[in-house]
Amino acid sequence: MERILIGAITGLLISTSLYVWNSKNFTKEQRILLLICIVFPPAQWIGIIIILIYNNYKLENTPEKLSEKKVIEKKIELNTTIDNLLELKEKGILTSDEYYEKVDKIESQKIEVQIKNSSEYKQLKNLFENNILTADEFENKIKLLKTEKIFKSIVKRNELENSDTLLTVYRETTDNKTLKIISEYNQTIGADVFINDLPAPDGIYIYKAINFKLIIKNGKIEKRFYLEKFKNYIFEKSNSYAPTTGDKVYNLNWTKAQNGKIQYSIFNNLTIEDGIIVKK
Repeated sequence: MERILIGAITGLLISTSLYVWNSKNFTKEQRILLLICIVFPPAQWIGIIIILIYNNYKLENTPEKLSEKKVIEKKIELNTTIDNLLELKEKGILTSDEYYEKVDKIESQKIEVQIKNSSEYKQLKNLFENNILTADEFENKIKLLKTEKIFKSIVKRNELENSDTLLTVYRETTDNKTLKIISEYNQTIGADVFINDLPAPDGIYIYKAINFKLIIKNGKIEKRFYLEKFKNYIFEKSNSYAPTTGDKVYNLNWTKAQNGKIQYSIFNNLTIEDGIIVKK
């Protein structure tokens, strides 16, 4: 019985020690301290609990987290104020003109809150505090952030990035642009695309690796094609497999492939007409 108890304690101690060593919830110094406590197991186990509580408290009270909490509290406060104004309007205490005038003021305050919590504002503030931007330049840039197009982009990007169902990837294009692609449940079609944190302009974008071609409209992926280099050709395919009827074929300089036949494989002889596969 004693051996079983010692074995169970030893196994538990090894498990907790491995957890401590591999966990990202502890600093290097904390890991070393907890592993030293292996000589007295209860101290290690109690130490793990205390340090996890301390680290979580510290994380939740960073300037960034505190700033986020203040923003959330301010939004709740402003929304509550709007609800109160609506109630006063419905009771006839406020006229419609008074109600809308005050709501407009509150909406302006909400914009101020969202702007000041954006990464763009923080970057500009850092430049200003380091004397890289003058006061006038800083104010002009803040006014630019408040323009409708850029503000909507900031709000939309923040909403997307705060969702647990979204995947964000970055892709380089042949014309040296960096696409920031945010997709829901990894669905490419309909994914939002940004360049320099603004919705990507309508157009065609080809990955630098020449493996995908995107058609983007209204800041979203409307169509996606698979690209494959083969000999002196580039196949624009509707799927990730072999080229098929209806797929486009280009020369390496992106001009239409000439009419004729291309031997793709032993059993696959493609007939090209006007840059399109018409028979395989």
